Amino acid sequence: MARLNGVRHAGVYWTVRLGENTSVRSTPVGNATNGTALQVVAASSGVLEAADPPLSQGRLYDRWHDASKQRVTVIGSGMASRLGITTLDTQPAVFIGDRGFTVIGIVEDVERKADLLMSVVIPRSTAQELWGSPKNDAKMFISTRLGAAPQVAAEVALALSRSHPEYFKAIPPPDPKTLRGNVTADLDQLFLLLAAICLFIGTIGIANTTLVAVLERTGEIGLRRALGARTRHVTFQFLAESATLGCLGGLIGASLGTITVVAVAVASDWTPVLHPGIVATDVAFDGSFLNALHDDLSRYMRSIGFEDDGGTGTDARLFTHTQCFETIMSYDAQTTQLSRTYSMRKALIQTSTYWEMRHYDLIDQGVDHQVASYHLNGIGIVKDSSTGIGQISGEVGIRAWNHCIDKGFVTGTRTDPAKDADIWAMWQKVNKDNAFTMRTVPLIHLWGVAGKPGGKNPPAGETTLRAMSLNYTEGEIFEIIRRYQGWGDQAETDAAKRMGLYHIFEKYNNLVRQLAGG
Repeated sequence: MARLNGVRHAGVYWTVRLGENTSVRSTPVGNATNGTALQVVAASSGVLEAADPPLSQGRLYDRWHDASKQRVTVIGSGMASRLGITTLDTQPAVFIGDRGFTVIGIVEDVERKADLLMSVVIPRSTAQELWGSPKNDAKMFISTRLGAAPQVAAEVALALSRSHPEYFKAIPPPDPKTLRGNVTADLDQLFLLLAAICLFIGTIGIANTTLVAVLERTGEIGLRRALGARTRHVTFQFLAESATLGCLGGLIGASLGTITVVAVAVASDWTPVLHPGIVATDVAFDGSFLNALHDDLSRYMRSIGFEDDGGTGTDARLFTHTQCFETIMSYDAQTTQLSRTYSMRKALIQTSTYWEMRHYDLIDQGVDHQVASYHLNGIGIVKDSSTGIGQISGEVGIRAWNHCIDKGFVTGTRTDPAKDADIWAMWQKVNKDNAFTMRTVPLIHLWGVAGKPGGKNPPAGETTLRAMSLNYTEGEIFEIIRRYQGWGDQAETDAAKRMGLYHIFEKYNNLVRQLAGG
């Protein structure tokens, strides 16, 4: 078995069939009350290795114990407690009937096959010598490398017997995705059934309330009929009252459900998730969450190699975490308005700007100086660069603005991305005017939705995404974030890191939306 690719450990085991009067004890003699009907398992050393058990005392038996038929055993810590074994210093023994087995190891836990913890495990060869071979109930236990279980399961029967692989049946662990899908489907059916029951109960309740209302208001009904009201008028009155009662009850119930989700999410540090169709547009950020957002962003950035102070040496960044955070959040009112105008989550704007500002370093600053020298003094050849807190070049800014002017997202005059004067004018704005940069970032995202026409795209071009929406999927958000930087392996890698930032910003923005009620 070890020769199969992906197999780590493997071994054979079975439950030893003891006689009716055979008990397991920690003393050589004792009456029936001292004996305990415990399970004895015969297992090769590979089974113990596959179970990967951490030991509280002693050691596991190995191939030598198995080959030489040693009378040794390994037991779980719970089993040891039941048998009164607290230490191995005294070389305790376990007696199976009148046969003694030296306890050489006490297992604290197992990574897999938990039933071994409640069994007395002895070498396979020893069990065969004393009680004979198993009667068609022997099994093989195999541990594999991560992801190799399905492949090993497909090959193991043939490896055990080339002539009769049908004699064996390999059962791999369930595929996580399939298992999750099955559990989700079962839960969906359960909740659908509960919802149907609640709807039925609610319908009966409303019908009963309507009936009581009719019975108690017969006088009012008679008066209305006497004044000329027809049957349909009276019917409409009570139906309207019932519908109003049902709608108010549903609204109150939905509100309480939303509040409960948010409360549990806050208490458990979850991100509350509601269907995008009922999630409101972004609102102004609640200042009481600023410190928590600041700290969460700091922890994440440090986890991917960005120190709060910007670092030192050649990789030093010019802005600290706090400087970047305060800059982004100081434009929250503008970001909120832009989010509503373009049906774009604030987190998209915040993520791109924060990430680029955190990356601004000495090299970027040096290139910016070369651009200024080119346009002001006619020195050098570098006429454009990614600059400012959004790391936006003059050409990209022009193309994004031109696209959005053409589409009616903004008003203004088109400029030429090939003219030095227009590049310099746009470059200065995104270099010096942070508010203008914050306005330009979402325009670059909208340009990215259209496939960045005229931009530096991969040879096959960028695909067009569906119109910007508050219910963008994870894949669509990833594409927007990736396109902001460009294309290629580095852009893909950085986009994956930016997604972590996006989720942190969106976690708090979503929480504020829910608490604001709308």
